[in-house]
Amino acid sequence: MFQQDSAAAHKAKVTQAWFYTNVPYHWSPDLWPPSSPYCYPLDYIVWGVVEAEVNNEPHNTKDALRKKITAVMTNMNRKELARACRRFRFRLEQVVEANGDYIE
Repeated sequence: MFQQDSAAAHKAKVTQAWFYTNVPYHWSPDLWPPSSPYCYPLDYIVWGVVEAEVNNEPHNTKDALRKKITAVMTNMNRKELARACRRFRFRLEQVVEANGDYIE
């Protein structure tokens, strides 16, 4: 399953036409859940972990920063990622129940 965010370029007719033709199981924009950091494992787990671990020390070059990000992503706790993904449906249901508002 592939889903984009709601950026104008992602919703453009030409972009959507390309996805309908080239990407199986593409969700159309009318099926996209509301933009909410509470919905997506990348937002509520992955980027927070990456940011915390990468920013715990300065990086002198782009290459050093890139290497650190790659190392953090490669060594991320797989059990935590799996747990976050298992909670995906539950979190979506909470957002729907809250009419797209804030959830804990």
